Amino acid sequence: MGKGDTNMIPNEHAIMIYKFNENRWIEKILEGKLSFSCAGAFIAQAKHTGNIIQGDKFEGVFARQHKDNPKIVIMRKKLGKDLEEIPDGDYIFLRRRSAKLKPIFCVFAYTANDAIKDGNPQTTGRQRVRLNFDRRLFDGFANESVKNVISTSHLFTVVLLQPKPFVDKITAALIQKGVPFELHAVRYQDIHKDEFFVEPTEKYPELFIKSEQYAYQHEARICLTHEKLSNIFKRYPIDIVKFNQDDYRVIHNAIQVEFTADFQEIPETL
Repeated sequence: MGKGDTNMIPNEHAIMIYKFNENRWIEKILEGKLSFSCAGAFIAQAKHTGNIIQGDKFEGVFARQHKDNPKIVIMRKKLGKDLEEIPDGDYIFLRRRSAKLKPIFCVFAYTANDAIKDGNPQTTGRQRVRLNFDRRLFDGFANESVKNVISTSHLFTVVLLQPKPFVDKITAALIQKGVPFELHAVRYQDIHKDEFFVEPTEKYPELFIKSEQYAYQHEARICLTHEKLSNIFKRYPIDIVKFNQDDYRVIHNAIQVEFTADFQEIPETL
C-alpha cells in the first residue's frame, strides 16, 4: 500500500467488500441477483421505524443553506417542483425529489486508506492490521443476537466479497444493458453544521454524501443515475454473473478481521 506505485493498491481502492443481511438475501447476491433500493426507502425507514442504522432521514440532501441565502431562490427556479425544502431552524436542507427514487446498491467497502489508518504503521514492511466492525452493523442490518431462528433463510449473515470480481461483474452487466451508473465511496461530513452545497447534476453526487455519524459503515454505492423507481417500495433487479466459490466467504456470526498488510513509503516524484 502506498502512493502512486502501479504495483501497489491505490489508497482509495477497496481491498475488502462486505455485505450484512439475512441469509436469504445474501444467497440471492451470490446467485447473481442484485436488488437495488432507493434513498426514499432509507428516509421512510428512519422516519417510520426509528432504525437510523439502515435508515437516514437526510439521505440525498444536496445542501444546507441559511434561509436568507440567495442560492435557495436560484435552486427554486432551477429545479421547480423537483425541489424539496426541509426546515432546520435558521437553515434549510435542500433535496431533489427525483434523488429519492434513484436505484442504489450499497456495500461496506474497506479501502487501503482504511488499513493505513487502522494499522497506523510507524515503519515500512509487513504488519498485522485489525478491522473492528461497529456493533451497530451486526444489529442494524440483520440481528446477530437472534440465535434461535426457525429457518436458515433468516440467519444473520456476513459475506466477504472479493472487490475485483464484484466490481467487474456488476459493471459488465450494467454496461451490457446500457444502464448509466456511478460507483463511488460515500463521503462523510458534518451536514448539520453551518452551510454546505453540492451542485445537483445528472450524476446525482448528493447520493454519495452522508452525515459523519454514519462513517462507521464505510459505505460504497452503485447508483443508476438515469433510472427511476415508480415509488419507494419498489426494487430494481439486476442479474450479474454468479459468484464463484473463490470469490466470497460467508459467516453467520459477528466477526473481527485481522490481516497482514505490506506498508511501503512511496517517494514523491518531482
